[in-house]
Amino acid sequence: MKNNKFSERQIEIIEAATKRIDEHGIQDLTIKTLAADLNLSEAALYRHFKSKNEILLGLLTYFIEEMKDRLDLILSNKDRSPSELLKDLFDSQLKTFVQKPSVVSVIFSESIFQFNKELSSTVSSMMELMQNHIEGI
Repeated sequence: MKNNKFSERQIEIIEAATKRIDEHGIQDLTIKTLAADLNLSEAALYRHFKSKNEILLGLLTYFIEEMKDRLDLILSNKDRSPSELLKDLFDSQLKTFVQKPSVVSVIFSESIFQFNKELSSTVSSMMELMQNHIEGI
């Protein structure tokens, strides 16, 4: 997927954050641990993202862009019946969640959303995207 919202370095940081969450849990994602994973200084990491929450927002935004691409590809198959399209949508989403459990950890981590409306809003937009596609079918 070609993503114009993020620089190559930002994508590298998002992917490293995803890996850290997958391996150690969201509670172990800090600027310090992420910088160490990437062999960067914390200051260098801050040049690309202003905070941990901004990294999480980037992770969600990056996932949503991938999700849009996947859903558009599924829905472009005009030979599938509505029930087959629904099955394909849900299978795709489940497969992605299994491959990227960190996304599930971020989505369902209530503590990170308590004080950050932007993260909460981004998760809501992801859910609305899926809902709109389902309603369209």
